[in-house]
Amino acid sequence: MKTILCLTFLSLVSVLTAQEKNTPVAAKMTIQQLYQRAVAEMNQGNVIAAEQDFQAILRAQPQHPQALYALNHLKSNRASYAARSRMHRMKAIQIDNVDYVDASLTEALESLNAQVKKASTDKFSPNFIVKDPQNKFDSARLTLQLQNVPASQVLKYIVDNLQAKVTYEEHAILILAP
Repeated sequence: MKTILCLTFLSLVSVLTAQEKNTPVAAKMTIQQLYQRAVAEMNQGNVIAAEQDFQAILRAQPQHPQALYALNHLKSNRASYAARSRMHRMKAIQIDNVDYVDASLTEALESLNAQVKKASTDKFSPNFIVKDPQNKFDSARLTLQLQNVPASQVLKYIVDNLQAKVTYEEHAILILAP
């Protein structure tokens, strides 16, 4: 009887969560399936969805060891997992055409930002932050021509050209001077 109640509860939570996300879900989901979904969400950087799934498992089985561990790990490393989400989104967004001729870093990043926002129908903005305390990028110019590439690859070509480094964070993408 307890198992049936747990499965019914998890099914209800899954359906409600899916309705919020507008995603279909099977009428019944086992704790193992919910755990697997939570881990997949966590690895994709979907922190909120993963947290909700782990909490649903713990409501049904308060001593579930893997869910307890994973939820604590997720909470401790939230920023790192959220940064993964930003990185995955940049990889998923396709840029049709890049044509920078003798562009500054600021011009290239502004252009890429606009292209990412347009490709994502204004649902995502990279939020580039340049950290260049010695103004090494001020005189740097770049020429770059690409077609049909992920936004992450465009960014990689830009920073490689300038010998810079990229760091993905929860709320921004940092461009660091060498």
